Formats: sequence, C-alpha cells, structure tokens
Amino acid sequence: MLTKKLLLSLLSGMLLLASFFIPILFWFSFIPLFLAINNSTFFITILSGTICGGIFTLLYSAWLLKHTAKAFWVVWPLATLFFILFVSLSHPILRLLKNKWLQSLVYPAVFVSLYYLYSFLPIGSYWAFTNTDIFTIRSISFFGISGLLFVVIFSQSSMVFAFSDNSKYKKSLLAPAPAIFFVLLFLGVLTAPQIEGDITLGIAQPNLPLSETWRKENIDLIIEKYCELGDKIVKQGAEIIIYPQYSFPCEITDSRVARLLEFARNKKVYIILGTYVDLFNTAVLISPDGNVVDQYSGYGAPPFRAGEQEKASQLNTFKTEYGSMGALLCYDDTSYRVARKLVYELGAELLVAPVNDGYFEGTFQPLLHLSRTIHRAIENRRFLVRAAAKGISCIVDPFGRIIEKLDIGKEGIIVRKVAFIDRLSLFSITGDFVSPISLVLTLFLLLYGLITRKK
Repeated sequence: MLTKKLLLSLLSGMLLLASFFIPILFWFSFIPLFLAINNSTFFITILSGTICGGIFTLLYSAWLLKHTAKAFWVVWPLATLFFILFVSLSHPILRLLKNKWLQSLVYPAVFVSLYYLYSFLPIGSYWAFTNTDIFTIRSISFFGISGLLFVVIFSQSSMVFAFSDNSKYKKSLLAPAPAIFFVLLFLGVLTAPQIEGDITLGIAQPNLPLSETWRKENIDLIIEKYCELGDKIVKQGAEIIIYPQYSFPCEITDSRVARLLEFARNKKVYIILGTYVDLFNTAVLISPDGNVVDQYSGYGAPPFRAGEQEKASQLNTFKTEYGSMGALLCYDDTSYRVARKLVYELGAELLVAPVNDGYFEGTFQPLLHLSRTIHRAIENRRFLVRAAAKGISCIVDPFGRIIEKLDIGKEGIIVRKVAFIDRLSLFSITGDFVSPISLVLTLFLLLYGLITRKK
C-alpha cells in the first residue's frame, strides 16, 4: 500500500512536468497525489508531498545549475517546501470536515493561499508553474492565474472525493470537473477574436556572443549588427524597433552607441533599446529625432542575480505619438503585479519585453520564461512584443496566440502590425481577488471543522 501511494505521488510530479509540453495533462496532474494522501497518515501525507514536489521542482528548476549552483540549492528546497506545506496544511483540515463538498474545497483553497504567499518571495512567481491549453488559459483575463489554479484543482479534488464516496453526493461531486473545463473552453473560444493592428513594429534578434570580453573587443561590430537588422526592419515599413536586453560595454552616451541615435533620426523611427546602466537592467526610448527621451530601469532583479543587479523603485511607461508602452525588462514579465500596474495605473496600451535568456541556451528556462510572457499578454489583453538577445523573440496577441517567433540561437527580425489597446480586462481592473478569498476560505474551513467537531 505504501509503495502504491509513493508511486502515485511520483506520477503526479511527472504529470506536472509533462503538462508543460502537453498542457491538457495539467487538468489531471494532481489526481494521483490526492489519491495517495486521501485517508493517509500524516507521515505518509508529508512523504507523498515531498516526493511529488521534489521530483517536479528538481527537474523544473535544474536550469539554474547552468548559472549558479548556489541559486539552485535555494530555489529547489523552497519550491519543494511549497508542496510539503500544501499537503501538511490540507491534511488536518480534511480530517476535521465530514461534508465531501467542503472537503473538495480544501485543496484548491490551501494551494492558492500558499501560491499567493509564495508570490512575495523572489522565487515565487517564477517556479510556480501553471500551464493549460491555449483556450482555458484565456480565462486568466477574468480572474488571473490564481483563479485558474483554483478551478483546475477544485475539479480534480471533487473527482477524487466523488470516487471515494458512495453516498448520494457521488454524482454531484463528479459534475464540476467536466462543467468547469467546458465552460472555460467555451469562453476561451468565444472571447478571442482576431485583432487587426495598425502600427508596424519590428523586433531585432542579433544572436551575438554574451561574453563580456567579446563585447568589449567588438563594440563597433555590435552597433553595425544593430543598424543592419534595423535597416531591414525599416525597409518593411516599421515605425518602432525593439532591440533586446543586451549589455553594451560602454555608456549609452558613448559616441559609438550614438550611431543608433543617428540611425533613429535618419530613419524617423522610435527605438526601444535594452541594456544595463550601472547595476540596473535598463531600457531607453529613442525618439525619431534621435534623442533619448525616456529611460526605465527593471523593477525586479532576478533572484539568481540579486547580488549583481539592483532593482528600480518606480515604474514608468514610454509615451509615443502612437500610444503608451510599458516595458517588462528581464524578470519583470514573471510578475503579474508589475504588468498590471503598468496597464491599470500607468496606462500602458502595449507591452514590450526586452529580455536575454541566452545565458540558459540549451536548458528548459527560455520556454519557461516565454510562458510567463504569454500570461502577461492574456491577463491584461494587450499585444506583447518580446525581443530576446538570442531568442525566443515573438509577438503575442491579447489572447495568447504567438503571431510570429524566432527560436533561440537564430539571428533575424520580425515585422508585424500591432495595436495599442486602451480597454481594460477584468483582471487589470480587479487584480488578484481570488487569492485573498482563498485565504479567507481556508480559515473558514479550518474554524468550521473545529466548531462542528466539538459538537
């Protein structure tokens, strides 16, 4: 029996990982874990959560080893602890409750509560994986990732309790899973019209070496490559050019980099350029008259570079004659809070994400990072333009469809029409309201269980 429960826990961990490649599996990935811990002792429950979370987060965060082993040995235990806390907090509440419907609410309420609390940690928003099919994921524009997590886990929880119940509630407990899936699927199909853009925008992916020594020795070659790609973009009618986050080994005011200012003036285009200034991830806006008219520093430094980079204390948007653009630099696009603030509070009508995942080429990280980018576009119903130094560059429409992309390790350009959108999604207006509700629900279920047990 113990071996069976541990194998079920291992299966859940593997399904969670596999759901990144086969998204529909996310709708079934927690069921083996719930079966393993249902009616189990506290020790078995903890062991099951450790196995499920340990194997999933081990494989999911192994890409960190390419950058620094120190970061991995912080992220992996913390991420595994999430699963341990999830099952250990759910276990006593389930034991207190007798009603199967209330029991089926425990897992989603506790999971989303922990997800919310973990999101305040540096690792929280990045590792906490959520990936479903392109249709149901669109529901996050209504109630965010937390809302989707709640309904997906609730559907699986209700199924498990239905199969373990022989009472009159059995059929009714089976109903939520298919109902939730098909409602979200229906909404995802109906609420995703094609949006025609009216502004031509270009992305440059130079795919240049990242070595600091190489960059210092080849600054002229770097600028030539930028101008070469920019010229190709302009010839296709672009009015805005987005360059990726890539560190110039000199100040932006250096005469060699100033050639880009001259390029903008000669071609009459806006340029957003990602680079570093001192210890800050920085994006600059160059106007069609060749002047640096605005500058923005990344709001959040990656946890694996926390000692090397600083984070800015204030957000701002880039104003152009076409509309307002919000820049999600580097790690910023992993946070729903940053993107929502740019859209709801600062009026961003288009999101741009200059990034550099080239340091993790050959690992899982570029795909993982891209999935977060897609979430930000859907949540806020904005076109999102992602320019990556070595890939993956792409344009994502407001419903999560990748219009065009350049894979990692390739040089090239993307030129497409996009739209500046001023309408707000429900999530942009309300923010994450499901997480606080989940916290309250968790406390309610605990108190209700204690009170009714005494009776």
